Amino acid sequence: MPYDLSLYVNASKDAFVWVNVDNSVVVAKDRQIMDGIKDALAVSFQLKWKDGISSIVGIHVSPIPGGYFLSQNVATNNILNRRWSGQLSHKTPLPANITLPTLPDSHHPICRNNFLSIIGSLSYVINAIRPDMCFAVKMLARHQKNPGAEHWKSLQHLLGYLKHTADYGIRLCPDPLIGIKVSSDASWGGEFSRSCHSFVALLHGCVLSWCAKCLITVAASSCHAE
Repeated sequence: MPYDLSLYVNASKDAFVWVNVDNSVVVAKDRQIMDGIKDALAVSFQLKWKDGISSIVGIHVSPIPGGYFLSQNVATNNILNRRWSGQLSHKTPLPANITLPTLPDSHHPICRNNFLSIIGSLSYVINAIRPDMCFAVKMLARHQKNPGAEHWKSLQHLLGYLKHTADYGIRLCPDPLIGIKVSSDASWGGEFSRSCHSFVALLHGCVLSWCAKCLITVAASSCHAE
């Protein structure tokens, strides 16, 4: 498909094959179509076929009534075991109304490599199943070049939130009566006069896509930023 080169759809659009390196997921309308795809692939490739799905690129897939639940308990626990101070858990990703100014280049960064490592691990989690942490991670990532004491304090706060919500994930139970819904919000101005923009898109009531970032250009208003 033009928007995802790793996704293949058959002509009748009743079967999908998603490919990631040497792992693939096949979804079809019925068993007969699925078996046909399996036989066709077996002609050209040596297959290890497994009915059902339990994980995909590090995401655990659990069947629930009406759909599936996606989680990343292994990745989450690895981050917490290696990086969380273990002091406090929190109910919000960051404190309310927090501001984290950019430190001057003359400031000596505090444990920059460790800061970068934690941000990288958290980025993997938010890109997969945690839109609720997206803004907080992106906000802290803007200071990964030169982190200070306040940045580390905020990062530990975020890890405390991850501990409090370690069992959170994405519930995929589509409702055909619900179409596409997109919610968007943006600030106006901020540091360097660049607005922060975020959105979350849902299809049939299921989270489909999300993003949080600073705009490249200066917006004339919050409406313009959105």
